[in-house]
Amino acid sequence: MSAPRVSVLIDTYNYGQYIDAAIESVLAQDFPAEETEILVIDDGSTDDTRARVGKYAGRVKYIWKENGGQASAFNCGLAEARGELIFLLDADDYWRPGKLRKIADSFAQNPDAGMIYHRYEELDETSGKISLLEAPLISGFLPERKVDLISYWIYPTSTLAFRRESIKALLPVPEGLKIQADGYLAALVVFLGPVMGVAEPLAIYRVHGKNLFRGSGGTRENERIQRRITTRQVFLAEVTAWLARSGRDVTREPIRSFLAQWELAQEAERFRLAAPGRLKTFRHLLKYPHYFGERMSWRHQAAAYLDALGGLVLGYGRYGAVERWRRDAKRVLGTTAGSE
Repeated sequence: MSAPRVSVLIDTYNYGQYIDAAIESVLAQDFPAEETEILVIDDGSTDDTRARVGKYAGRVKYIWKENGGQASAFNCGLAEARGELIFLLDADDYWRPGKLRKIADSFAQNPDAGMIYHRYEELDETSGKISLLEAPLISGFLPERKVDLISYWIYPTSTLAFRRESIKALLPVPEGLKIQADGYLAALVVFLGPVMGVAEPLAIYRVHGKNLFRGSGGTRENERIQRRITTRQVFLAEVTAWLARSGRDVTREPIRSFLAQWELAQEAERFRLAAPGRLKTFRHLLKYPHYFGERMSWRHQAAAYLDALGGLVLGYGRYGAVERWRRDAKRVLGTTAGSE
């Protein structure tokens, strides 16, 4: 029996309530079943995940392992996967019809592409509303142009597909990444070859109470912030270490600015837990136009510098007031001029 062309890895941990929809969305794809294998990697679930996946015996390979986090689940799945193309799907998400064929065809048409990713829609579990996320899509070999590298968005797990050969140098995924293992692959594959972004939204990302990087508020928000800080710290350390080991100078552009996006996110999160002084706020806000000026219009750069000035004068949490005052003054002056 020949190896399948495509391996779909569904990682899960106590997402029994969602796993059926994820599996069904793959089984419903208009792609040859003999060219597809579906692997559910259960990272030690204690709910009814095993029983639910059992209904698909013969069509889905179920792999249970002791709980170790997302990276360990990916490593386990990749060791079992036989396909030349690796598609990732979180158990709480699902795919739109036609995804497998469209992305597999895109790989065939773009033989140099190491990763193909696509836009997605968000499903708000509370309201039932589905909305399109129109984040940037950047294609090509991104390190060739700083503006491309710093404009690149790392998309969620369920939007990512990799050519197996293209991620060999990134494996095994560091198992300290209990989550964001997919982000590690997506962040670094761009240094190994071209990637391709597809504008069509081909996956649904669920927003619910257990998302770490979506949703906010509630009495446990500080706990969520701290978990994000801890997760991002490991992610940044592992990404930086791989770049350094592979001979990239992490102190020089464009990699310096590429890494700065997570460093600034860390600072911003810490400020939410403990408000900084005015000088620290000023220095933090100045870093945005410094690192990301190439992707900003002159208006956005001017607003960023105004924010920094506002942080210095007014302090943390009030720096946007300077820009608001400027807009209000412009509106008032415009109205006055029009009435004369």
